[in-house]
Formats: sequence, C-alpha cells, structure tokens
Amino acid sequence: MFYPTGRYNLNFDFGAILLDAILLIFYLLRPRIIRERRTRTFLILLFTLSLSAVSEVCASICRNIMGEGIPIDLGILRISTFFSHFFHNSLPFTLCIYLYEVIGITHRTSRRTYILLSIPEVIMIVFLFIPPLRTLVYYFTNTGEYMHGIIYIQLYVAIHVFYLSLSLFTVISYRKALLPPEYISILVVVIGFGLSMIPMVINQYMKITIFLQSLLVMIICIILESDNDQFESSTGLRRRYALWKDVRQCFETRNKASVISVKISSLSYYRMILGTLTIRHLEKMIGTWLQQFASDKIRVYHTQEESYAILFYQIDEDEVRKIAGKIQLRFHEEWNCDEAPVFLTTQIWIGAIPDQITDEDQMNVFIDSPYDERLPENTLHFQNNMAPQQRMKDVEFSLQHAISNNSLEVFYQPIFDTRDSRIHSCEALVRMKDEKGGYFAPDEFIRVAEQTGMINRLGIMVFEKMVSFLAEEKPEQYGLDFVEVNLSPVQCMDPQLADQLTEILSLYHVPASKICLEITESAVIHNETAMRSAIEKLGAAGFSFALDDFGTGNANYSYVMKYPFQIIKIDKSFLWGAEKDENTRIILTNMLSLVKSLKRHAVVEGVESEQQRDFMISCGVDYLQGFYYSKPVPRDRFINFLMNFRV
Repeated sequence: MFYPTGRYNLNFDFGAILLDAILLIFYLLRPRIIRERRTRTFLILLFTLSLSAVSEVCASICRNIMGEGIPIDLGILRISTFFSHFFHNSLPFTLCIYLYEVIGITHRTSRRTYILLSIPEVIMIVFLFIPPLRTLVYYFTNTGEYMHGIIYIQLYVAIHVFYLSLSLFTVISYRKALLPPEYISILVVVIGFGLSMIPMVINQYMKITIFLQSLLVMIICIILESDNDQFESSTGLRRRYALWKDVRQCFETRNKASVISVKISSLSYYRMILGTLTIRHLEKMIGTWLQQFASDKIRVYHTQEESYAILFYQIDEDEVRKIAGKIQLRFHEEWNCDEAPVFLTTQIWIGAIPDQITDEDQMNVFIDSPYDERLPENTLHFQNNMAPQQRMKDVEFSLQHAISNNSLEVFYQPIFDTRDSRIHSCEALVRMKDEKGGYFAPDEFIRVAEQTGMINRLGIMVFEKMVSFLAEEKPEQYGLDFVEVNLSPVQCMDPQLADQLTEILSLYHVPASKICLEITESAVIHNETAMRSAIEKLGAAGFSFALDDFGTGNANYSYVMKYPFQIIKIDKSFLWGAEKDENTRIILTNMLSLVKSLKRHAVVEGVESEQQRDFMISCGVDYLQGFYYSKPVPRDRFINFLMNFRV
C-alpha cells in the first residue's frame, strides 16, 4: 500500500529488523564461527544492514509523528536521518568487499587498491557529514519537515551503481573460482541489490528496499556462509572439499600460496590396538593443536584419515618452513591419548602454488600421495620438481590405453593349504605393461584408476578375464578349489556390482562358488551401509568373501564378526616384522589365535623363506601365500605350476 499523503510505511522495515536479528543470532550461535577476515566482513555486512533498518525506522517514526503535528526533539531526527543515509549507502561498499573475500582475491589485493576502492564511500561520508554539502543531499525546513536535496537521487544511484557494477564485473571475471551455486546466488544478490533501489526512487514513503536487501543477504547466509560441507564435526578442521575449493580459487585468481601436507603412517596401527573412538579423540587433539596456526592467511584441513594440510596465502617461504619445523618437532613428541602415550611417524611435504604445483590435478596427487616408506620418517620434504606428478599423468594415459585395448593382464599367485599340503586356491592380480615392456606397480595404477573413475571398468575387465580362465583352463582338475579376486572400495559402492558380476558368470557358465571376493579394510569402513548391501547381494548370488590386508587399516574384530568373511588375510608386514621384533611377533600370534577362535581361516601373506613357512605352520596357520611358493605368474605358467606341484 502506498502512502501519498507523506506518511511512511514502516511494516517492511520492522520485518527487516526481525529478519536481520534472526540472521545475526543464527550466524553468531553457529558451533564453529571461524575468526577470519571473511567472517568479520560478513558480520560487518549484517550489522550495517541491521543498523540501516533500525536508523530508518527511528527517522521515519519521527517524521510521521511530526507530520501529525506532535512536537519532537529535532536532534533525534537529525541523528537518526544521518545514520539512516550513512548505513544504507554503505551497504553496496560492504557487499563489494565481502564478495572480494568470497572470490579469494583479497590475499593479493594491495592497500592502494583498497584506498582507491574506498574513494566513493569517502565522498559519500563527506557529503553527509559536512553541513553545507549535506543540504545538497537532504535538509530540514524551519518547521522540521524532511526534504531531499538536489543531488539526493544522483548520489544514491551513483554509489549503488558504482559498487554493484564493480561487484558484478569482478564476479563474472572470476566466475571459474566459484562453484555454480555460489556464482548464481551472487549474481542474484548483486542484481537484486540494484533492483531494490527502484521502489525507493519511485516512492520515498514505501520503505521496502531494506527488507528486500535483507532477503538477499539471507541468501548469502544460507548458500555462501553455510559451513556444513566445509568443516568436520569431529576435528573442527576444514574438510578436503574446502581445500579443493580454496586451491581452485588460488589457480583461478592467480594467488601465490604454499601448502604443507602432513602424512602419518602409524595411525592405522594404533587404531587397531586402541580402537576407533580413542583414535578419533587423538585426531581431535591433532586438529586442535594444528588449528593454532590458523589466521586470515593460513587455513588448516583434515584431508583424509592419515593426512592433514595447511594452506598459506602470500606467506613468506621462511615463515612456512618455520611452521613446518614446529609441526615436525611436535610429532617427535608423544601424544597423550586417554593416558596412553602414542608416538606417530610422519612425513611433512612443502610445495608452492603455482611454481611447483601448477594445477588441481597435481595438487590432488601432492595431497593423496601416501606415506612413502622409502623416505626417512619425521622429516621435511620439499616438492622441488613435478616428476611425481608427471609420472601420475603417464600412468593415467597408459591405463586409459590399456582399458581401451583390453591389454590388461591377470596373473595368478598360489595359496598353499598347510593341512593337506596342496595348492587349494590362488589370488588373481592385475598387471599393466609400460612402454619399455616392464610393468607398472599395481598400487600405482590402481590408485590412479580410483582417482580418475576408471576403477569400475578395470575391475570388471579383470573379473571377466579371471572367469574366462576358470571356464577355459578348468584348474579344478589340478586341485584348485576357487580363485580370490580383489574388489576396490570404489567398486563396492556401486549398487549394480552384483548384477554385473553374476551376468559375467552366466555368460561363461561358471558358478559363483568358484570365486572368493577379497575386500580391503578401507572398503569395509568407507560406507558401512553400502558395503552391507553389496555383501548381502553378492552373498545371495553364491560368492564367498575374504578380508584383505587385515591389521593395516581401521577395521577390527567386530567387522570380522559382523560380515561373512570366511578368510582373513594377514598383511605381510606382520610376518616380516615378527622376525625382527618380539612385540610384532606377539601381535601376530595373538591375531592368528583370535581368527581361529572366531572360526575363520587365516591366510598369511609374504612367506618368502623356509623359516617363515615353518614358523607359520607351527602357529597353526591354515593357508600361506608368498614368493616361497611362487610369484604371481600368467595363466599358462600357473597351470604348468599346478601340474608340476601335484607331481
């Protein structure tokens, strides 16, 4: 409803005050409000909007009262009117600065640029503050009636058009630094701020502008300031997703940055010994300690189970190394976790963006590269060249070529039954040749396959080659009961997996009972709901299951009891470690005893000598696997091995 008689409609302003108060309470009471420049800038935007609504209500009430002939203190009217104009005309400037923070260009924006950016805002303040100039914007008659000056509309429109146009230009220029929902929401907000001026220009008594702007800021609060996908509830650190967003902005806005990657090797061991809950408490301790380095220019992330990262914006290289050194020294000390001393071994890598890490793919490789056992522990390492990243690209290209040409090979490694001294099963292992006629390391190209989304095609190809081997060679005539084949954690998340595997079995007329599916610990805990569903479907189809690499990940004996694993495969590191360390020997023998007590069969991997074989047999192990019997070999050589072994 319009008020042509000169009485101001305050309904929308009261609604704006209520909405702004709700937004402020919601934002300030968030469980994790990070003390950084972007947060402070958004709070300034919220407070500016709130004070704009409050001061406008005060000024309009005074004018309405005076319009009814009731005397009122002119000082209150003048003060509230001044602040109403000041806060309202400061909103576009504050919004522009906030969007600079969202896009991520403030880290390389100079002080001179900010000074130039503030000139229109300063001019506006000068016109409002100095009385002779203020009368050009607004003034009061002798009777106290409020009137617009000759440049009121021009100043109002000029301020809004300048900052909103600059915001729009900046957002469009750096749109690749934003996710699509962020980009669209910012466009809506900026354009909406511009359109919200129209009612005020058309009818000064219809106070709806601030309410519309409050609705637009609510969009910012919901979409841009929601941190549910940014922070972990357990550690309080930023997630890997947040790192990916921030790094992407660095590349798109040409920000120079440094990154530290902290890789921990022994956390999975302690998880098995101390339990998952205790290790979660330890991860929170580590996160809290690392968070002390966080600031406007430093962000801390928990990128995966045994890896942390710290991103530095425009920080001197010496300062980065200094912080890396402090982290290294801290990990030399023990962590007191529920009164149990825990010692963690780490490797700390330092890289520079974009000098050494030039794109997002290389950043992913830098972060995801596992703890390298070949390198010394608890030391600093520097990413001085891109050879490892180039290697990953070469592996990815070779893998694409091998899958397209169906040139992947499947080798077979025998598994020895200690009870009746025969080869009762084998493990199918994928191999991929390189350009020189050798072979890529399986861990290398399988990791690339998982990262690039090719793992499902690779897994199905390996499974079909293995089923073809069973159908054509009929190894059961040489005493082989079944073949074990690995499932990637990514494959296990595919709801169509069971249908795909059974279709291949039907094509070759091979029963599912001839195949045992090996599932790693990481697959078990990655998504327990999806894993349970996959195992139920595959079990109903007739497959049996083995838990692979037991003892190296995060699973424990509760997983052994909950899932139908007939076979538990003990990682080779325990057998090799038992030869050198009495504690590892005790752990290994206890693991074997528990597996047997749970009425499961144990397969010990890595048997390479007669002494290791005899030791395992003395421990009552059912099955042994390792180079002592045979390396993984192609199908023809494996059939010859089976024939000769029987003889």
